[in-house]
Amino acid sequence: IRPRKKVSNENMQPPENQILSIFRQLFKEFSSWIEFFTPTGFADRKPTPRKFWNKIPKQIRVQMVDIALEYPEKSPRELAWFITDNEGYFISESSIYRILTRVDWTMHSAGCS
Repeated sequence: IRPRKKVSNENMQPPENQILSIFRQLFKEFSSWIEFFTPTGFADRKPTPRKFWNKIPKQIRVQMVDIALEYPEKSPRELAWFITDNEGYFISESSIYRILTRVDWTMHSAGCS
């Protein structure tokens, strides 16, 4: 049986640059927290318009309405399949339904209520 090697605390200390990086990160978090809770942090900010990454472009919405007018017998599900097969991009049935209801397109002819 071998005797265990003594481990000194000096070997357990992290390197200086790791300690400094931890303090640097803590300082950044603390300073942003302080900035938020100062009187300037509570000041009103100019509202920015919300940008949606998944918004359907206007030209595609117009194209969907045109296709729906061209094929009034198709339901939103059938239109979704048709557009996916023929136009080369995917659009969900619910997106088609929402767009058609915005333009007051009645789906009664396709059996939808």
